[in-house]
Amino acid sequence: MEYFPYFLIVLFLAISIPQWWALYASRRLKGRRVDTPESGRHLYYFYSHYCPPCKLFRPTIEAFAEAHPGRVTMLNVEEQAETAQRFGVRGTPAIALVEDGVLQELRLGSQTPQRMERMLQGETD
Repeated sequence: MEYFPYFLIVLFLAISIPQWWALYASRRLKGRRVDTPESGRHLYYFYSHYCPPCKLFRPTIEAFAEAHPGRVTMLNVEEQAETAQRFGVRGTPAIALVEDGVLQELRLGSQTPQRMERMLQGETD
């Protein structure tokens, strides 16, 4: 009986399932009215104090928010759980693009400043 590396299958599933879920959730939630006070395109960044990727991404999002005043809102999911649930956030870090109160895109994981800039300009992948 030969050895089969089952751990590779488990590793593949552990890596790919969250990405599949993010794609499914983004498509399912697109067009949902989230009733935000901002008009135009706005980014909402969801983070957690206990999330290591959030800690690494924080300086990037803070610099991006300074470069785009009034267009980026940072929300802690522990303190604003209802808001995170309304947006459909299931993991952190997450970035939601809202245009005129309607959710347009939800992305899990840290994003590059160039990607966030394209999101604000309306370009999609």
